[in-house]
Amino acid sequence: MIDYTEQESQAVQQLLNERYKSPVEIHLVDCEVQPDKQRNERVERPAMFWNALDCNFVLIKMADDEFQGFFFYQPDEHFASAQQTYSNAVNCVIAILQSQADQFGESQGYLSGATAADFDLNKFIPCMVRNDD
Repeated sequence: MIDYTEQESQAVQQLLNERYKSPVEIHLVDCEVQPDKQRNERVERPAMFWNALDCNFVLIKMADDEFQGFFFYQPDEHFASAQQTYSNAVNCVIAILQSQADQFGESQGYLSGATAADFDLNKFIPCMVRNDD
């Protein structure tokens, strides 16, 4: 039977607590998945579910060394990282957290990977920070 190890659970919990600077409640759930898209067979797999900053995250353990993750704001809109599967839980969580941050930034009008060269700096009003100690 496939299940999360204590080490995987602790590593994911620690990563999320560090990312959000406070404890994150992780729910252990079962997900119905279709591992082989060519076949119509569905199976249950263990998953971790958490909500942070109005976004829902799911980490599914497909096999002993195979993880898939995705996030969503609404049940009908799922987002994932560029890579479909990962060999460990932590790398998968890092990837979906980064994908969510990129997607959120893009939804707010920010360009992923943009640098100063991508902006017309003449449009910015210069300002100074004053320290009146």
